Amino acid sequence: MIKRNDNRGSSILMVILVAAGIGVMAAIALWVSLRNVQMKTTDAEIKESFYSAEGVLEQVKAGVKEKAEAAYKEAVTKDLENFAKYNNSSQTPAGAASSTVSEKARRAEDFKKNFKDTFKRSIDRGTDGEYNIKSISNLVDQSLLNSPTYPYAVVSAMNGGFSRDEGIVKDEDDKLVLKGIKVRYVSEDEQVSEIVTDITVAVPKPDVIAATSDLDLFEYAIIGDKGVEVIAGNVNIKGSVYAGFSDSLNKQAFVTSSNTNVGLYDKTLIANGTVYVANNASLKASPNQKIWAGGILLDGGRAELTGASYVADDLTLSGERSSAKISGTYKGYGNDKNVAGSSSAIIINGKDSSIDMSGAKEVALAGYSYIATGNEKLRDRYSQGNANNNVDIKMGESIAVKGNQIAYLMPGEWIGTDSNKESKFGHNPLSYDEYKRLLNERDSSGKNYVLVDTKARAYKTGKTFEDYGVTKSDLDANYTKIFVQPITGISSDGLVYFYVNLPQDKAAKYFNDFYAADKNRAEELKKHTDYYTGTIKSAAEANIKTVGNYTLYDNDLVVLPGKTSTIDGTGKFTKAFRALCTNLTTKVKAGQRENEVFKNIINEAVLNGYLAGVVKKEVSVNGVKAVIASGDYEYNSSSGDVRLIVALGDVRVNKTFTGTVIARNKVIVNSAGEIKSDDSGIIKNLISEPLTAGGSDYFYRIFKDGEAFAASGSTVSGNDLFADGSVDLSKLVSYSNWKKK
Repeated sequence: MIKRNDNRGSSILMVILVAAGIGVMAAIALWVSLRNVQMKTTDAEIKESFYSAEGVLEQVKAGVKEKAEAAYKEAVTKDLENFAKYNNSSQTPAGAASSTVSEKARRAEDFKKNFKDTFKRSIDRGTDGEYNIKSISNLVDQSLLNSPTYPYAVVSAMNGGFSRDEGIVKDEDDKLVLKGIKVRYVSEDEQVSEIVTDITVAVPKPDVIAATSDLDLFEYAIIGDKGVEVIAGNVNIKGSVYAGFSDSLNKQAFVTSSNTNVGLYDKTLIANGTVYVANNASLKASPNQKIWAGGILLDGGRAELTGASYVADDLTLSGERSSAKISGTYKGYGNDKNVAGSSSAIIINGKDSSIDMSGAKEVALAGYSYIATGNEKLRDRYSQGNANNNVDIKMGESIAVKGNQIAYLMPGEWIGTDSNKESKFGHNPLSYDEYKRLLNERDSSGKNYVLVDTKARAYKTGKTFEDYGVTKSDLDANYTKIFVQPITGISSDGLVYFYVNLPQDKAAKYFNDFYAADKNRAEELKKHTDYYTGTIKSAAEANIKTVGNYTLYDNDLVVLPGKTSTIDGTGKFTKAFRALCTNLTTKVKAGQRENEVFKNIINEAVLNGYLAGVVKKEVSVNGVKAVIASGDYEYNSSSGDVRLIVALGDVRVNKTFTGTVIARNKVIVNSAGEIKSDDSGIIKNLISEPLTAGGSDYFYRIFKDGEAFAASGSTVSGNDLFADGSVDLSKLVSYSNWKKK
């Protein structure tokens, strides 16, 4: 038998085996790819669920911020209301022991207590030391919280190991901690994410410059008792500023001259008069900047008020193309109903001027605008000696345009009526001749004409003067005649305008009645508004409060009624401002007079004694100098490193400066670039030195509180979290002990 080796079919077998192997590997690869896709999908779903949970937690945090901001505002209000308790306008009684606790420290403790108490009340469920989760989850998307299907979210508080509606609030001196806030989020794909965290609320400190009775003098970069004027260039000021005034008529305090640009950063400007921004100049205040001012006048200039502004009188846009942007807090707190200079409003008098309040956190106006008719140039022999002639006329608006004044012209039907209540002329104004005829002639029945008839009805509205509370007995107090001199010099060419001069609430009603009823006058108002105004954009409805009507204009004219009868805290703001304009604090000492800041902080007798027979003196420490001058002083490139200047005349700053400038007259800034207060502490060393080597003529003695300044030195506030009326909550509210499950 013959044997043979036969391997036929082996190739097919090998092909089958290889194909099977490739198939297995392909299947494994596909399975791995599928699992990878599934894992990525799952991972994406988990991430989406986690990010959604984080989003819900951020909404909870926003709810906490909302409560913290409300607590802060309440604490600030109480702080201003109670500023008198920090020794305002008082002294320690004779024989009484002075407090060992500084006023700043007491104020900070009171502020902290008020903030904490208010915040805890806003989240309290009624049991001390606990918070209600619903009080801080009010900003969470309610469709998620109440959803019966996926996705949904549950917000609770971990308390005693269980999820509850009540959580623990831990009070840790300078902060409050809301313990165990839990967010559970279930996505559409049923992926579950849980986050448990504490939310910490830091307690802010009160602003130590804007309203304290302890003067931190060297936080001020500029103190000009007769004013501060930037005359050229671009200047950034990073220190507090006090600007007085020299002219009691216009009271210009802080002046930015034409073609200059001034930035104010994170401190306080106290302008004891008007902040004046000239043509093509600009003033920009940072979000943490505080401004206290008698008024703000833009004469063809621009202003951006992104911080907190407290204004006693008006914000006025005059000149051409003035513009103001308010994106912070603006409080016009002047509420005197009888004095135009103490009634806060916003007025547009300049052609093509605009104001944008759309981003404002708050705009509050406690006063009304006026029609200024008391100008001597308008007067003639008819107006002399008459109390109700050519006086400023009360308008019913808190935000007004110059053209609106035509709305307060008295209807002609009320003027010069006969015994049948018919007007002899039926129009307003009257010519001089017409006016004289009303006074001298009689009607057809032989009776005198009634110059202003309280019972006559206006044709457009059907209203009488009596409908606005005016009777014959108080008529003279409720209207004004304006006598305009004839330009030609011909007496008959003169005009007599009759304006209603009602109390502001009645004036607002009068304006609304005639605006609604008299379409011709409404159209005329729109034309006047279009001439003077580019746009008037309002803040959000919840953020604007005015006692009078307010005008808006963005192609269409809208006049809205005021939202409140009063603005809270106006009296306290007035007192605080007057105190700040006395000695830069809220503590007015006996014998100190308002508007004399230099005299109230500088011992002029000592200063004059040090400067007897010399132009200036200086001290030096390690090449850094402090200077006193008997007249004007100019700081320039040859002056050296001067950190403190005290002068009995003007001070002119011509280059970048770090330190404090104090002038009995004006501080004039010329292309200085940057001026900032010194926080190095070197000024403390400088004022501790004698002006004469080995002498006793120590620099600090020129200050009335010099020993305290030398002991404390420059202590720039570390509270950069907020400006007055505004708080940066992103720095106050934070997470702690954050855990993801």
